[in-house]
Amino acid sequence: MTRAIKLRVCSPLLYAVDPLFHSLTLEYIEGVSVEDVFLEFRANGAVEERSAQIWEAIAKLHDG
Repeated sequence: MTRAIKLRVCSPLLYAVDPLFHSLTLEYIEGVSVEDVFLEFRANGAVEERSAQIWEAIAKLHDG
């Protein structure tokens, strides 16, 4: 996630790791989740603006 942030991809900050409970505490980011965009895409077809933002972020991650 640190690398994603350095690549300017919107990514939550990691606040804590609990190895006992196998859990992470992450920053909450306002907005529509990637999951919601894909579910809407499946139900109604392309959601151009949001899906374009997701593909741009994925491209940045792959390039990085």
